[in-house]
Amino acid sequence: MSRRAFAALAVALAVALAVAARLAAGEPRGMGGTLPHQRQEPRAGGAPASQATPRAPQAGGRQDAEEVLYWREEFVYPAEGRRSPFRNLLEAAELGPDFGDLDLVGIINAPGDAVATLVDRSASKRYRVREGDIVGNAEVLEIRRDEVVFNVTVFGVSRVETLRVKKKEREG
Repeated sequence: MSRRAFAALAVALAVALAVAARLAAGEPRGMGGTLPHQRQEPRAGGAPASQATPRAPQAGGRQDAEEVLYWREEFVYPAEGRRSPFRNLLEAAELGPDFGDLDLVGIINAPGDAVATLVDRSASKRYRVREGDIVGNAEVLEIRRDEVVFNVTVFGVSRVETLRVKKKEREG
């Protein structure tokens, strides 16, 4: 056994013996003591509750109810004048369109500046975008002659997607 492993084993054994000694002395389980902001209410005999020592179990194997001590920390959230912590910070309209609902309907290629027109099928809303613009969860990477390349990010995972202009079939 290496020296480090032996030292770790010795420390673990010392901690276990210290805990066993505290339990044998009748101290309550947990971190021991109270936090500075907690107050000790005096018991009927005048001693604070943290100094009470549990009695030996009665014949039925139970202790008196007043002898069992529980420590817990309570959290209070004053909700007056505040928003609910469980509501989403961004409403659906603020998030923008879902990439799956977008259609590419047109591209205008001008020298040095291209503009693509997208339509959100679910909201019937149009978006005009250039390279570098962000629409919902997608960033426009490149605008080509008849397609637009996007970097779509969902829950921190990115993928590259391409939308093409849908050409109408000619009748007649």
